Amino acid sequence: TMNENGNEPAYPYVSNAHNLGLTKREVMAKDLMAGLLANEKLFSNDAEREIKHLMDGACIRLAIQQADAMLAELKRTKQP
Repeated sequence: TMNENGNEPAYPYVSNAHNLGLTKREVMAKDLMAGLLANEKLFSNDAEREIKHLMDGACIRLAIQQADAMLAELKRTKQP
């Protein structure tokens, strides 16, 4: 399923039968969030207030939703 794929290691490294590092979903969400925060068009003169609003969860939720959508689309269009 999409969740299984998203929970697989992004950069697998196994130590004592445990995967270390971030999952694919976490890496995608991290990169998407960085892109959102780097978009200067999201900010005006009141950047401190706007950053607080973005970090109150809106930006985080959007990044996670987009990561999940990307994983679902990758699964849907997966080549045999």
